Formats: sequence, structure tokens, C-alpha cells
Amino acid sequence: MKTLIKVTVSLIVLVILASSLDWSAVFESMSRVSWWAIPVASLLQVCAFLVGMTRWRTLLSVHDITYRKMELVQPYFIGAFFNNFLPSSTGGDVYRIYHIHNERHGAAAAFSPVITERLLGLTTLLVISTVAFQFYGGSAPLIVQVAHAAAVFLLALAGFLIFVGVPALYRPAHRFLERWSDKKIIRTFLTIAETNHEYIKHPLLVARIMLISALMHAFVTSVFWTLGQSIDSSLPLGTYLLIVPLILVSSGLPITIGGLGVREATGIALLTSAGMMQPDAAVISILFIPTLLLASAPGLFFFFIRKKKKTNATR
Repeated sequence: MKTLIKVTVSLIVLVILASSLDWSAVFESMSRVSWWAIPVASLLQVCAFLVGMTRWRTLLSVHDITYRKMELVQPYFIGAFFNNFLPSSTGGDVYRIYHIHNERHGAAAAFSPVITERLLGLTTLLVISTVAFQFYGGSAPLIVQVAHAAAVFLLALAGFLIFVGVPALYRPAHRFLERWSDKKIIRTFLTIAETNHEYIKHPLLVARIMLISALMHAFVTSVFWTLGQSIDSSLPLGTYLLIVPLILVSSGLPITIGGLGVREATGIALLTSAGMMQPDAAVISILFIPTLLLASAPGLFFFFIRKKKKTNATR
């Protein structure tokens, strides 16, 4: 049922978005796209995935789990493909959790790194956007409102991280909330909090993960900037640093297929508010889809390779 709802939401958003665009202008803008745009953007997105894999590996090492980088490339890319092109935006995370657990490393080592990287990755996105907003010279109401909302969300998230990371605050509150652990929302909160506590109480580790996350998101921002450059957009890089994190946050909402529809609508709305022509904003948002597909494609290849090996092994 959840999958059907996500498919329906994606289709509705895409239909509304498509009906609001001047397609003749979009096609004219598309005709100006340089031939190198998607190949270069795809390579940059692959770099983002590789940095993300390094972040995962760093968190796994806390559990004394040592992998060579190449050993994690396949499961990470499979996870990236699942996250971006399956109805569940967390399907890839589940696959990575399964991969580590299946190698007899235990539930905590499998589950905790993925949850923590999601939380700290989101925090990093909000930090980048909030800092970039301080240098934003425009006054577009939509961007100002969304940036302010992101800053408030960041403060709330920072409060959660402090609560989880400081044992003197966390342990008494955890014991208090355990009284209502039969409630799903409380049980979920306690699970996430406990999962992150062991990492977040180490500030240097948190700083390292956030720096890796910042590098990862810098590559994704450069993907959008590259697509913009291919149609001669004059939007400065600093504006992309403000807008792209907000696009990524919106695409992470678990209401569509891999963010499809919401990501494009958010991108077009924010880029247009920043001063870009709507057809150009639409082209960038549209081209990000094949870029993501090409960059994630190795994951599909690796999945079938692993499936074939597993099938042969059971014969």
C-alpha cells in the first residue's frame, strides 16, 4: 500500500509540474545543452557515491570492521541504485544493512552506521545551506522562507545531537522514556537515539563524518552547477550551495519514488526564484534524472552479478 501511495504521489506531482511548464521553451533550452554535460555530471555524481562509500567505511571501522574500499563499492552502488530508483527511498539502506549483517558482523554494526550517516549527512546539508544563505545577496521570498525553515530545522537537529551525545542528558531521559517503549513512536525514537549515541559522544568522529559528508555534497552541488554551465546559466556557485542542499533534503522525504517529482518541483521553484529562467531550471532538473541513472547504473550491474553468483552457488 505504501508503495502504491508513493507511486501515486510521484505521478501526481509530475503531472502538475508538467502542466505548468512551457514545453516549447523547455525544448529550446534543451537544444542548448552542451554534449559533455551529462557525461561530466555523471562522473561527478559517481565521485559523490565513492565519497559516500568512504563515509560508510569510516563508521564501520568504529566496530573494528575492516574492509578494503573496493570491497564496499559493490554494495554501496547497489544501495545507491535502490535508493534512487525503487519505490522506497530507504531500500538501498536496507540492502547495505543486510550486506553487513549477512557477513556475521551483528545487527548493531550493520544498522548503526547507516542510521548515523543519514542523520549527520542531513545535518551537514542544513549547515551548508544555512552558511550559504548568509552570503545570499537576493531577497526572493521563497528562498528566504525555505532557508529560514532549514535553519530552524538545523537548530532542532543540533539539539537532538547534543541530547544524544551527552551521556549526562541522554541516559536519564532514555530510562524515563523506556516507560512508554510499547508505543511505536517512542520505541522508534529510542532506537535511533541509542543507535547514534555511541558515535556522537565522540566529537572528533562526528567532525570527520561531517567533513566527508560536506565533500560528498560538494560533488553533488557541482553536478547541478555543471548542468547549469552547459546551458550558459549565470547563476553563481554560491547560490547552488544554498539551493542544492534544500533540493536534496526535499528529495529525502519518504513520500515519492526516490524523491522523483518532489525533487524536480523543488529544484525548478528554487532555481527560478534565484533568478534563473524557468525553462533553464526545468532542463537542469530534468537532466539530473539521467545523470543519476547513469551514475547509479553500476549498482544494477553489480546486483545482477551478485545474484548470478548466488544462484550458481546454490546449484
